[in-house]
Amino acid sequence: MLQEPEALRVERVIVLSDVHVDEWPRELPDECEAKRAHLRDFIRWVGTDSGAQHLVINGDLLDIPQKQGEPLLPQFADIVDAFLELYQLGVNISYVIGNHDSGLLGFS
Repeated sequence: MLQEPEALRVERVIVLSDVHVDEWPRELPDECEAKRAHLRDFIRWVGTDSGAQHLVINGDLLDIPQKQGEPLLPQFADIVDAFLELYQLGVNISYVIGNHDSGLLGFS
């Protein structure tokens, strides 16, 4: 059987960008919670039904959550837990820091 070269190996990748899941939580709390629920559903779909081997978050998942001086966790523990479950299912995750993510630098 012919082996394909490492450089040509194909991986199913999903790219997620500019969700800004925490935008408007105080002004429109119902919309913010709906957006969070949709994101959790999407992450679950990626891990169970998409066939993806890799999720790339292309910046701005959040909208600088520290802008109010509040800690990142546990405020977004549900989102972090969803990504952790995805990773435990074997989906690799990469995060490209976006312009609204500067507050995430140093968070691993």
